[in-house]
Amino acid sequence: MDYAQTQLNYFLAFLTRQKHYSMHTITNYRRDIERFLAFSTEEGTPDFSLLTHRTCRQYLGILDQSGLKPRSIARGIAALRSFWNYLMTTGEVTQNPWEFLILPKSPHSLPHFMCDAEIARLFSAIPIHTLQGIRNRTLCECLFGMGVRVTELIQINVEDLDLHDAQVRVMGKGQKERIALFGDSAKTFLKRYLEEARPQWALSSKGPLFVNKKGQRLTVRTVQRLIESLRNYLDTPKAMTPHTFRHSFASSLLNGGADLKSVQELLGHSSLSTTQLYTHITTAKLQENYKKAHPRS
Repeated sequence: MDYAQTQLNYFLAFLTRQKHYSMHTITNYRRDIERFLAFSTEEGTPDFSLLTHRTCRQYLGILDQSGLKPRSIARGIAALRSFWNYLMTTGEVTQNPWEFLILPKSPHSLPHFMCDAEIARLFSAIPIHTLQGIRNRTLCECLFGMGVRVTELIQINVEDLDLHDAQVRVMGKGQKERIALFGDSAKTFLKRYLEEARPQWALSSKGPLFVNKKGQRLTVRTVQRLIESLRNYLDTPKAMTPHTFRHSFASSLLNGGADLKSVQELLGHSSLSTTQLYTHITTAKLQENYKKAHPRS
């Protein structure tokens, strides 16, 4: 194994063990950095300490011409910045030429979300006369009622759940623990799922909350397929993913009068600026209502 690949492996191990990055992020970082390593080898400058700002700009231009979306380019450069910062801490390099690179602007886009009527229609379409249907309805109730990421939802164990106080311990990004809340509807279906469906499949009264028929923890892909099947069944043109429920959770809270700081804590955002994106949704909704209702709009 060559020097560059060895340093990359050390870096990814550091992100996994020390920073607790998800495997999805690790996979993306590896791909992004290996893409640059292939480029730098072709250019004859594989030595990290010899990398110049000019070469970084040249590589950015190649990415831009390759057809990659601005967001993908930004993620790739962010991975390289992080890698070079790591190399600086280990003494492999003395500067980070990626630090002040000007990136192409990403087009501003608002998150997709479902209104209350669409949520109600979706839930009513899920049959609850079977054990699998009860589980699927409970899963969707939790995605919308808790506002958790799908990766957080499937990691929940039964012992993390507090039905009495309607709250659950969630392990978020970077292994940051928080408490998520849920309402009466999610609570009702959680009780039913735990009493009727889960005992038929689970190997133990403890362990994964959401399991398949073999008693194994559900995967992200399984939940994604479930949501996709519901979208196809409803024949809706709107994008619908597990994350759509999280967006809908946030927009419903803000439309209902919740303050931004509370929504930030419930979502587990480390920065308030991330949560502020949802205020654009509520503003757009206000503008839509204004145009419909005001005679001079």
